[in-house]
Amino acid sequence: ITVSIERPPALGRLMLDGKVVEAGELIQGKDLPRLQLDVPKGIGAPEEMDMLAYSARDSWGGEAKGMLVFRVKSGEGAEGEQVMASLEAEQKQQVLQRGIHVTGAAEAIENREVDVPVGVGAVALNLDVPTDDAAVSLKVTNYPATGTLSLPDRTLSPESSLTVGEVEGLRYEPQIGAGTPVEIAFEIRADSGASKPAKMKLSPSVDPCDLAAGEPLDLQGVVPGLLPNEIGADAVKLCEAAVKAYPDVARFRYELGRALLAAGKVDQARKAIQQAADRGHVRAVFELGYLHATGTGMAVDRKQANTFYAAAADKGDPYGMTSWGRALFHGYGVERDTGKGLDLLLKAAAMGHTYAMNDLAAIFTEGRNGVPADQARAVAFLEAGVQRQDMYSMNLLGRNYLSGRGVEKDPKAALALFQKAIDLGQPYAPGSLARMYRDGVGVEQNLDEAQRLFELGTSRGDQSGAYDRAALEMQKGDKADQAVAVRFLAFTVALDLRNELPDARATLAKFGAKPKAAALKQMRGELKSKIPLSGSVDKQLVKVARAVWEQANPRRDLF
Repeated sequence: ITVSIERPPALGRLMLDGKVVEAGELIQGKDLPRLQLDVPKGIGAPEEMDMLAYSARDSWGGEAKGMLVFRVKSGEGAEGEQVMASLEAEQKQQVLQRGIHVTGAAEAIENREVDVPVGVGAVALNLDVPTDDAAVSLKVTNYPATGTLSLPDRTLSPESSLTVGEVEGLRYEPQIGAGTPVEIAFEIRADSGASKPAKMKLSPSVDPCDLAAGEPLDLQGVVPGLLPNEIGADAVKLCEAAVKAYPDVARFRYELGRALLAAGKVDQARKAIQQAADRGHVRAVFELGYLHATGTGMAVDRKQANTFYAAAADKGDPYGMTSWGRALFHGYGVERDTGKGLDLLLKAAAMGHTYAMNDLAAIFTEGRNGVPADQARAVAFLEAGVQRQDMYSMNLLGRNYLSGRGVEKDPKAALALFQKAIDLGQPYAPGSLARMYRDGVGVEQNLDEAQRLFELGTSRGDQSGAYDRAALEMQKGDKADQAVAVRFLAFTVALDLRNELPDARATLAKFGAKPKAAALKQMRGELKSKIPLSGSVDKQLVKVARAVWEQANPRRDLF
């Protein structure tokens, strides 16, 4: 703030540090406490009224004008001496009191340490200074190394000043990613000349919800994030607490949705994710597309899913870019645009998204839609995903080690990758390892172990594993249980949302009425509540199989 005197007092001179302040001369706001009025002896009356007019401006172009009216008393004669004595006593008392106020304010701030959550906006520091003396002010002498210090009406900067009455509104917003405490220091002073330094520490902290359910590469996130298989059972409780504490922070509602998905509470998850999307959380918009694409808690709707994917991609979200790029490249629910789709996948991979790396690896491994095969490049993408602990990359790289595409054949390396992915909850790795045991590749043939692993994969949503489990049953010849084969064929069709295994429907249709009736009866008996059935027996089998799978509450967020 700068102040200029537009109309000086008539009865005396304005002085600053012993120098006369002329009309129109600029005075810095920080110097105003030292401004004095020098009135010569012999004014015409024991008491007169006088005034000055001023104009105040700030560095943003704001301006205000005002007047100050004051009384001037004569210091001559007995009455004047009494006035002067009274004034001197008052001033001494005022100096003493303001010294106490300055000391009290310094003690209220000195060595305080405040935990400040990251990513919830500006957080009130709740400083309680035991004075409202307008003559006491604070100057920021050490600004935080990171983050922003502010008041409700303005952002503070180094050397900023604030009145003692503004201290209760002091706020700090830590920088995203900050974890190191920062120090802020003030000079607390009064116009009497008393001053004291005070410093305090601000410690950025990450909310437990972010640590438990934050997602990688979330443009509005505050942590490196966890993959779906890394979300623990305590995440729901932690994120419910965060939503309650910060109802306007959309990120916490999205993370609650992730935690609920991990817990199998699909309907509650969808509600939380929708609320986050409505409040502007971009990753939540992508997640709505995922729910529509996978039929999670609703009917499959590729077109609506693509609408959400495109919206998230337009905002630069790498998850949205991956899913929209995949849809464009393959023509999933939209007219194929190989070039644009590949470009989006490459951009998402460059941002570190392992799902895009896996898609690109599949494209370059085989060469698809006019894109030539480049197996070395495919392996490089998979290795980058494995380095980031992506369980899908582990499964895919394991398959390369089995086939020798882009790498030297190494069944032991493949087995290790498959097993690690299985341990992390990957849905397709059990089928990959099952085929090794079925075929005796790199391990001794063990059909019982293959059967167990195919069934594990089916329980996690692997349609290919279900299909191979049905085939394994039929290979038993006269010992085959046709009802079991029908069951796993029904699971195959129920889980095959992209119709990647059209032969499964045809194979199911070839079975007779008796094994179908047995399989249908068994699966209906597994349901805790009845579902309406209509149409052909095959359609009923598929519907019941889907219901049985969903009832088991698998990790719907792993696909």
